[in-house]
Formats: sequence, structure tokens, C-alpha cells
Amino acid sequence: MRQKNIFDMLFPDTENHKKVIPGLSRIIGQIEGIKRMVENNRPAEEILIQIKSARKGLKSLENTVFNTHLEYCLYAAVQDKANAVQQIEKISKLFDQASE
Repeated sequence: MRQKNIFDMLFPDTENHKKVIPGLSRIIGQIEGIKRMVENNRPAEEILIQIKSARKGLKSLENTVFNTHLEYCLYAAVQDKANAVQQIEKISKLFDQASE
């Protein structure tokens, strides 16, 4: 069995992925609820409130994934100076994508 290093302890992929599952489940439920609302001809105001809520959940999920990956890239750049430029390029792309 491989010994865990500090990097593995700070950024355990499976743990970070598990943390977002409840949020994803909540968003899926919201989207399914929106679909039912449309099918049942609910008022537009109610549908828009639910859409806004789902968008807020997606934004929160995006921020969580973004921040975790940003921390990973920064840590990797500090630990591996030869790879630092590539990690910084990854960070730059992340910021570009986040601002779209």
C-alpha cells in the first residue's frame, strides 16, 4: 500500500468529490422540480424562483471545485518548481473559464 504524503492528505480527490455529491443531488432535485412545475403549468414567477435557486447551487458547486483545483495547482507549483509554469498556466485558464 502506498504511503500518503502531505499532498495526498491536503487534496484527496475522492474526499473532495464526495463533498460535492450532496450539492449535486440537491441541484438535480431542483431541476427535476422545475421540470414538474413546467409540466404542471405553474406560474412563471414560481418557476423563475426555482431556476434562480438552481443557478445559485451550480455557482456554489463551481466555486468549490474551482477553489479546490486552484489550491491543488498552487501547491503543485510550489512543490515542483520545474512544473511551476505549467501549473500557473492551468491557474490562468481556470480564471479565464471562471469569468466566462
